[in-house]
Amino acid sequence: MRKPEWQTDNIDSCKLVLAQRIYSFVSRLSEEIAKVNVTIAETEKRLDNRITNEIAGVRNEIASTRANLIKWMFIFWFGQVITILGILFVFFKKSV
Repeated sequence: MRKPEWQTDNIDSCKLVLAQRIYSFVSRLSEEIAKVNVTIAETEKRLDNRITNEIAGVRNEIASTRANLIKWMFIFWFGQVITILGILFVFFKKSV
């Protein structure tokens, strides 16, 4: 019965088999690392696009809210001025 390659008594053949297995492992590991790097790059692009879109949406919402707030501020100020003028008018009309 023949022994497997790695169980031979010859040290040189063991070194050769070990070197081949290490080379195969390193090659496979390099390929897997490259795949992971590609996946990370694609995910990073998707996240960057998503964040950019979300920030744009938030900016639009802030602009809309700001415009609405300014509108209601003017309405409030106008109401306050009319109220103060009405009070002053009543006060001075009774005084005179």
